[in-house]
Amino acid sequence: MFENQHQEIPDIVDGELLTPLGRRVSVRTVWIVEGEEEIPRFVTAYPQTGE
Repeated sequence: MFENQHQEIPDIVDGELLTPLGRRVSVRTVWIVEGEEEIPRFVTAYPQTGE
């Protein structure tokens, strides 16, 4: 999956979530693949502000 198998490689994914009230909010999520793992692990998510 990644060439460098001995370092943590973060991956940032931006997207939208639908709230229970029907609002759409933009979020950024951070995922990481550690060592020899092939499956990304969720690290954090936070709301995006207008840029």
